[in-house]
Amino acid sequence: MLASPNLEVYVQQARLQEAQVRLSQASNQADLTWTAGIRRSNDIAETGFVAGLNMPLFSGERNLGDYQKQQALLEQVEAQKQSATLTLYHQLNMALSARNKALLTVETLQNSIIPPLQEALTWVEQTYMDGRFSYLQWVSTSQELLNAKQALIHSAQQAHQRAADIESLTAQPLVSSLSNSLSSNTQ
Repeated sequence: MLASPNLEVYVQQARLQEAQVRLSQASNQADLTWTAGIRRSNDIAETGFVAGLNMPLFSGERNLGDYQKQQALLEQVEAQKQSATLTLYHQLNMALSARNKALLTVETLQNSIIPPLQEALTWVEQTYMDGRFSYLQWVSTSQELLNAKQALIHSAQQAHQRAADIESLTAQPLVSSLSNSLSSNTQ
């Protein structure tokens, strides 16, 4: 889940913001500078050694506002990432639920509805040929079987679409024996 492209954006933003915080911390430290050299005074014909140390005062508080701003921006990126993660989990849960529902419908149609309808159609067709049922009853039974097969195709399509949604949300392939059996049964 953490490899999702939807969350990778926030990971990159967090890295950038952490670098900004470190930069702000680095500029908050005292910059001690020193100088040394030889100075010659031509007026009195003397040479002297000169040394200097430059230390800024209150350097710990010098950049405090920028540091706090960068830290707040980092916390904002983390909050956005957590919000996006929760949204992603919700979308994933909805897609899984829809896929499971579609797979259950496919299984019910394949195992409990279509086989009896095929038997009924065979029986009605046989009795129609014998003259005991009307053409309307044969067409009606045939239409019921076609409707069930269309519902099977629609449910299988929904299951495959939700599987694709899950794969795009997680950035990982979804491997399932049910989806493999789905593709072989619908062909």
